[in-house]
Amino acid sequence: MVDVGSYYGYGFVSYCQSPQVVSNRGVRGPMDRFLNNVDNKEANERPSLRRTSREKNARSRVCLDIGRFFYENAFAFNIARSPSYFNMCRSIGDYGRGLVPPSMHELRTWILKEEVLTTEKFVEQKDANLLFEMLDEIVKEVEEDLVVQVVTDNTSAYKAAGAKLMEKRKHLFWTPYAAHCIDLIFEKLGELPQHKRALLKAKKISNYVYNHPWVLSLMRKFTKRDIVRPAATRFATAYLTLECIYRLMQPLQSMFVSEEWNNSSYAKKPDGKEVKKIVMKDNQFWVIVGYVLKSTQPIVKVLRVVDSEKMPAMGFIYGAMEKAKEEIAKNLGGEEKDYKEIWEIIDEK
Repeated sequence: MVDVGSYYGYGFVSYCQSPQVVSNRGVRGPMDRFLNNVDNKEANERPSLRRTSREKNARSRVCLDIGRFFYENAFAFNIARSPSYFNMCRSIGDYGRGLVPPSMHELRTWILKEEVLTTEKFVEQKDANLLFEMLDEIVKEVEEDLVVQVVTDNTSAYKAAGAKLMEKRKHLFWTPYAAHCIDLIFEKLGELPQHKRALLKAKKISNYVYNHPWVLSLMRKFTKRDIVRPAATRFATAYLTLECIYRLMQPLQSMFVSEEWNNSSYAKKPDGKEVKKIVMKDNQFWVIVGYVLKSTQPIVKVLRVVDSEKMPAMGFIYGAMEKAKEEIAKNLGGEEKDYKEIWEIIDEK
């Protein structure tokens, strides 16, 4: 089985480049927008200069600092073969003296968001023909007789590439990645009016809490746990966070009526008042959250099964989804009109 790795939610195939190659792939990160690309040909054509003792000492100092960065953070040495490693060093060198390195906050906020957008645009450019060629090359490398199944994401380009692959190699099967299919179900469910309202308000609560360290500390004091629960997929994370907020309704309400909250500056600010109103007075919000969870918790259970590495899920994924559908129908009262739309989304994906 060949499993095409996942990167930001998409199938991704990487190719190793030699350490001497500096990627000339255009804008790949925020800093690249302000820097000139230096390709290998230009670099190789520069006249060779005899390095002075001072230059050698300066390079040694830089190399020692880079090495110490690797050692103190226990980074694998093969990272030094990554094209992005050379791009980073090139960009720092081009900037020159006085560069203020990005802070931890910058790395996890605007820089990360920018790189995600750049990567998504890069992945979107991969059409079915290119994906087919890449997958076909992998099959050749592994040897055709040894490959019986190729697993990728379930986007339209990968579907078409998988069909082309099966057409060329008759004994090979293409299969969509189950966790990605389930994530697409969650994404579609999130567009339903009640789901959308619940998720937006839950996001407002979690964003407010996690963007204010003092509020986060107070919340943890009352709840004894976090409300954001990372999951295997992006949209599943949103629903797991919703479930956690619902279960912690009483501790959250206790926090917003506590003396500590009322005496804080946060209680007097508009955003703090808005979040408190959702938690304390928006009864409709809690009712909708309860409904949403009834229609999604069975699917979350299936996601946990398919994402587990303990056993292959292929043998029972369809049975598990049928069971989840029946559980959803039961949770919503058994009337077809109440669960039909959700069943249709599941079947479609």
